Amino acid sequence: MKRDPSLRSPLVEGLFYPADPEQLSSDLGGYLTGERGSAPALILPHASYSLIGLCSGEAWMRSADRSVKRVLVLAPAHREPQTGLFLPPYERFASPLGDISLDRELLDSLEAASPHCRRELMPFEEEHSLELTVPFIKTLFPEALLIPLLVGTIRRRERKELAKGLRELLMPLRENLLTVISTNYSRFTTPDVSRREADNFAAYLDGDPEPGDISACGRSALDLFRETGLYEGRFRELTRFEEMRRENRKPASVHYGTGYFEETPE
Repeated sequence: MKRDPSLRSPLVEGLFYPADPEQLSSDLGGYLTGERGSAPALILPHASYSLIGLCSGEAWMRSADRSVKRVLVLAPAHREPQTGLFLPPYERFASPLGDISLDRELLDSLEAASPHCRRELMPFEEEHSLELTVPFIKTLFPEALLIPLLVGTIRRRERKELAKGLRELLMPLRENLLTVISTNYSRFTTPDVSRREADNFAAYLDGDPEPGDISACGRSALDLFRETGLYEGRFRELTRFEEMRRENRKPASVHYGTGYFEETPE
């Protein structure tokens, strides 16, 4: 069967989350619990739903009462060290719960606004972190448009230019916009280093400008979001936990966590 080039097919269905729609819907129903809110931005991890489904669902609920027409997902470009901001070539993202349409008009405007934006296929074909948000979006905000961006390494001057372009495009839409920053708190490394780096990232999330070494894959995405200045306030951590493994017969760990953006009252 010839592949539809306008559709981004799932990469990790059946691996990171169920491929069966009924099972996936049932799982999501169990994950989406906890306090409801209208937070404009979320911090979410990317891993198998068996690990992060419940904490992710609790974070999504912090935005469940928001009137969302667009979801901006800022995620890391994992596979290769890349510079700049990557835009998808697709029209839709597929999922077991149905397709989600992209805001093609906004993406085209962003590409035209900055030389640091590149429309490329391969970074999206190989990236799982964006995909993990789609079933939650289809469940909570089924009519919302998706704005999926992969954030590579960006120098400060380039980040300021990108943030300015994003701000100009998104500011008129901010009241009905939800931003998701996909990041883990640390890399897989020795448990003591992983814990220290996770603590540093949590401090950075809380506003500490110089918390120490950070290996969190989504730091560039967080920096870009902050630079846009779409909202005034701070992130509040919801959950954090450690996954232990053995790498080369030695213990290793990674930390996952969630958070939501709390706006400063006017």
